[in-house]
Amino acid sequence: MKNNTMNIWKILIKGLVYLAMFGLFIGFVLFLNKSAQEETVEEMTWKPEAVQGIPEGWELVCENQNLELYFEPSLVQLRVKDKATGVEWRSNPENAAEDAVAFGQNKTRVQSLLELSYADDQSNFFTANSFAESVQADTYTYEYGDDGVYVNLQFAKQGFEIPCFFGIRDDRLVARIFSEQIQQHGNLQVTSIAFLPYFGAGSGEEEGYLLVPDGSGALIYFNNQKQTYQPYSQKVYGRNLALNVQSNLLNTQNATMPVFGIQKGQDTLLAVITEGEYQTEIKAEIAGRLTANNAVYSNALFIQSEYNTLLSGSDNEESVVMLSPQHNQFSYYEVSYFFLEENSGYNGMASRYRQYLIEEKGMQQTAGEAQKSVNLTFLGGVEVSKTLLGVPYRAVKKLTSFAELKDTVLELQKEAGNSFQINMRYLEKDSSMSMMPTKLTYEGVLGGAKRV
Repeated sequence: MKNNTMNIWKILIKGLVYLAMFGLFIGFVLFLNKSAQEETVEEMTWKPEAVQGIPEGWELVCENQNLELYFEPSLVQLRVKDKATGVEWRSNPENAAEDAVAFGQNKTRVQSLLELSYADDQSNFFTANSFAESVQADTYTYEYGDDGVYVNLQFAKQGFEIPCFFGIRDDRLVARIFSEQIQQHGNLQVTSIAFLPYFGAGSGEEEGYLLVPDGSGALIYFNNQKQTYQPYSQKVYGRNLALNVQSNLLNTQNATMPVFGIQKGQDTLLAVITEGEYQTEIKAEIAGRLTANNAVYSNALFIQSEYNTLLSGSDNEESVVMLSPQHNQFSYYEVSYFFLEENSGYNGMASRYRQYLIEEKGMQQTAGEAQKSVNLTFLGGVEVSKTLLGVPYRAVKKLTSFAELKDTVLELQKEAGNSFQINMRYLEKDSSMSMMPTKLTYEGVLGGAKRV
């Protein structure tokens, strides 16, 4: 009887051991499965970390020793922070949705990364922006990479897909449109894309200017109250002379360089079109015309258009628009945005562009180039008509006085030594008259002979 009892206890103990071992095995399997699931979930839901000081919703995409790039997925907007200056540059103005000037399509345009122009088979032109047609319609996708963020903007109504990339390299933001990968469905064709039209834009309350490559360069000052003027628009390297275009009343020169820039308060931005510049326009607009912002940007052209008159002078005269075949001349269209030191101004922009040409385009400084003389022309005054008691008379309006010219020359000597030549127009009295001068008489409004 005793042996039977011992055997029963041995069997029970042995069963409990086996049961405990089985329980441990099941628990271990469940632990491994749970860990694998947690790891999978973590991989699937990974997002760039939120950073202190950046508003909620913005995510750090990538950074280097100079810059940090942030992305707002719900708005599809960008923010770049310059580590050296602490300045942040945005793809769209802050509180763009509350723009007091913009209405209609401009209300969503100011919140967009790009504006699309397209044409139908009857050569009718239309526009659509990415915020209204892709972001609000929730027809976009994005993907983070080590070097930036890839965004595919789908315009479902128009049948277009525009793949883009935004990343940082060295001291710049690199923005690309993958031209060869643009998808077009139906009979509509992309004619042009205004790229980052409000990147770095200045508000109506800020002071600053826009740099445009009109000739050797020109400045458009913020809030200059010239809303009734046509906005600046110039083809890089000049227009295609083989095409007939509508008359342009603007007095402009060819855009000789694929660059533009913004000086906003103490902050300076230079943009260089680094790929596809041959098929590009530079455009600028001031606050109060379309939106409450001063902006300059590039417009990539994919179709050229010209205007022709058929049966001119007859009762059947008709104006028609002719479109060129669509051409994506480059695999991608690219603009680089350089963030400069505080108060760099247009001199800093010129210096950074020269550095770009030397380091990345192979431009070489010829021997003795630094010692070459620079020719500078100043306009002393212009002739205007005035009246006194109803009697008209000639007067001179001062533009540059002799004292101002002297101060400028002294300042230039500090910077460039004597490697410049000065020419001053309209310094002599009656210099606009068609007569042979017999002696030199200086304009009194400019300072007279004593100030020469």
